[in-house]
Amino acid sequence: NVIEALKYIENESNYDINLIFNHLSRIGKGVSIIGLDRFYATYKKIYIYGAGLYGRNLAKYFAYKGWVFEKFLVTRLEKASEECISFDNANITKNDGIIIAVGDENEFMDILKLVQKRCSKNQIFNSSIMW
Repeated sequence: NVIEALKYIENESNYDINLIFNHLSRIGKGVSIIGLDRFYATYKKIYIYGAGLYGRNLAKYFAYKGWVFEKFLVTRLEKASEECISFDNANITKNDGIIIAVGDENEFMDILKLVQKRCSKNQIFNSSIMW
């Protein structure tokens, strides 16, 4: 897990982990992480679309950064949950951002089309290349 490795390096050494982020950015893999900081700072509320592995890993990253998110968004709510809400029932405003956190490309595209019906493209962030 990338987050655990970075946490370990940060806590157990004097190595500047920003050098790692800069290197990742140069090779095109870290752009998403850097962009996520900006995205998070831009919106009043953040929703994570996807409560599976990618969404849970992103939630761990948020906890690591000391960030909060409103809820996990899901397409169909299988059972009642305080941490999840169906996308159709979410009260999303123009001041809110949605991070799509799913690994399957087809599922991502389906969710993207659904979200674009209610939100501007600036309100949508794809985190799948982070994990």
